Amino acid sequence: SNILQWLLTYGYPLMFAGMVVEGPMVTAAAAFAASLGYFNIWLVFLLSVAGDVLPDIGYYALGYFGHQAVVKRLCRLFKIPEERLDKARAFMSRHQIKGLMVFKYTPFLAITGLVLTGTNKAPFKKFVLTDALIGIPNTLLFMGIGYLAGQAFEDTVRSVQRTEQVAALAVAFVLIAYWL
Repeated sequence: SNILQWLLTYGYPLMFAGMVVEGPMVTAAAAFAASLGYFNIWLVFLLSVAGDVLPDIGYYALGYFGHQAVVKRLCRLFKIPEERLDKARAFMSRHQIKGLMVFKYTPFLAITGLVLTGTNKAPFKKFVLTDALIGIPNTLLFMGIGYLAGQAFEDTVRSVQRTEQVAALAVAFVLIAYWL
C-alpha cells in the first residue's frame, strides 16, 4: 500500500519520464492504470504525446545545430553510404510529412530521419506540429491496448469474485443440506 501511494503521488512525473525513454509500453501501462481509475486518461494522452515529441525535438536540434559533423558520425555508426544520405535528404526536403512518417515508424531509422530534418532546416513549428500529428495514431493505439486490457482485467476480477460468491453459497447450501 505504501508503494501504491508513492506511485499515485509521483505517478505523472514518473510516467512522463518513462514515456520519454520508452513511450509505447509506458503509455499502455498508464492507460491500463487509467482504466482502473488510478490516473486521468486525458492527462495520460497529453503526457504521452509530449513524451513522444520531446526527444524528437532534441534530435531535430542536434541536426539543426550540429550540422554535418553529427550526420557524418551517424552515417559511420549506422554504416549508411553517402549517396543514400543525399537521397534521403532530398526526399526529406521534398516530402517532409511523408519522410517523417517513414523515418518515425521505421525501427532504427527514426534518429537519422529526425536529425536529417534538422539539417534541412525545416521550420521548427511545422516540424513540431507534424511530428505530434504523426505520433498521435501510435499513442492512441497503445492507449487503446492498455485501456482495453485494463477493462478486460477488471471484468475478469469481477467474474472471479462472482464465482467465489457462488461457490461460497453452494458450500453453505451443501452444509445446510447435510446438516438437515
